[in-house]
Amino acid sequence: MIEIKLKRNIDDDFGKNISSIIELMDEINNIGNKEEIILNYVDAKFTHPFFTLPLLLLVKNLRNHYGYNISISRERFRNEFVNQYMSMIQFPDFLTCEDKSPDEIEMILKRFENKSYLPLIQFPIGTDLATAQIRDSFIQHLNNLLCEITEIDKYPGLKSPILYFVDELLSNIIHHAKFDYGYIMAQHYKSKGYVDICIADLGRTLLESYLEFEFNKYNIHTHKHALESSLHGKSTKGGIDRGYGISTSINMLCRGL
Repeated sequence: MIEIKLKRNIDDDFGKNISSIIELMDEINNIGNKEEIILNYVDAKFTHPFFTLPLLLLVKNLRNHYGYNISISRERFRNEFVNQYMSMIQFPDFLTCEDKSPDEIEMILKRFENKSYLPLIQFPIGTDLATAQIRDSFIQHLNNLLCEITEIDKYPGLKSPILYFVDELLSNIIHHAKFDYGYIMAQHYKSKGYVDICIADLGRTLLESYLEFEFNKYNIHTHKHALESSLHGKSTKGGIDRGYGISTSINMLCRGL
């Protein structure tokens, strides 16, 4: 068995959280899938959505698709504040909205009214009517909850852009990921004046989406080229006026806000 001790504290900068996940991926890849790997996080001083959610999805992906015998230590966190927080956000599990009625979803999310966070949530993706109804109900209540958590109504002009971003990210998962679930976690840092909203999936990459679209009509062969193409509105949906979600979101974020 090989134990990897995760960082005790990670900077508020969300980019450094993502970098920490990439470094962890490299370390695990160097070990290979012939060993049992335990990720030890018990010394954590705090955690952030952009580390916590990707960490769980990394473990899930390595275990389910690459045959790794990898898990996160279930030991109690040594810092009592962290221990309570991790318990509240469901770590290392997910709150699931699958097979729930709209009323049940509302009751689940009501538990987080007047909180400063959304826990680790797994929500269903699918085209059948029952799944679509669950997802639509979830998104409606989720938006209401995000508005409450971030107190966005106090800042005229911000509500529509923020909900647009969230809707666009969720829509990309629904239309492009080709995966059964999406995942979300959020945390409002009121004293610091910002909110982290992390939305993720384990579906196909942008590159895979382009490669499968009309025999790779855009002639895209690298992840970098795929990302650049999505930023310039090259759509894999087909039709007119499609595919500008990412480029519009970037423009609104960098210029509009």
